This record gives sequence, C-alpha cells and structure tokens, in this order.
Amino acid sequence: MSEDVDEIVVTALKRTSTVQDTPASITAIGANEIEDKGMELAHRLANGPSVALGYMKENLNRAMMGDIDECLDMEATHLFHCFQTEDHKNATKAFVEKKEPVFKGE
Repeated sequence: MSEDVDEIVVTALKRTSTVQDTPASITAIGANEIEDKGMELAHRLANGPSVALGYMKENLNRAMMGDIDECLDMEATHLFHCFQTEDHKNATKAFVEKKEPVFKGE
C-alpha cells in the first residue's frame, strides 16, 4: 500500500439480518414463465450496449484474479473508451430526449 494514505474510510457494515430485512430485488416466477423471462433477458442483453457490456464482463473476469490497482486502471480505461463510443453519444441524446436508446455496438 502507498505510504501517502492518511485515512481509509469504510462504508460497508458487517451485520446479521434476515432475508425479510435485507433490501433486495427478487422476482418470483412460475415454471411456465421461465422460458419467456429468459428470452426477455437475452433480448435485453442482445440489444444493449455491447461495447460496455463486453468491458463489464472483462472487468469482472479480471477482478476475480487480478491485482486491485490493475483492475481499477483497466476499469478507468474501459470507462474512458465507453464515453467515446457512438452508442454512448446516442444513449445520452436519447436520455435527454426521454426516448429509448438504440445501440449499434459502435
């Protein structure tokens, strides 16, 4: 660790709680809906920002076995690259115009 660090702030708390008391997003579906919900998710991913999703996957894979500083550097690089894509420009414009974004993987 760097000698320049004066203070470390921890924002997470270790505590015991029940499922009922833990905020989470859970959706229960019946067996007859599982294929439809799976296809919905696949469709959302396939039509999403493929460049950003690819970088997210790479970041997660690297985090599983990489050095923290290396991971943070790579994540910053990927974020910078995402901001330069046409998909980001189009999504930002769609957000301002309150429209659905269309991603082209560019």
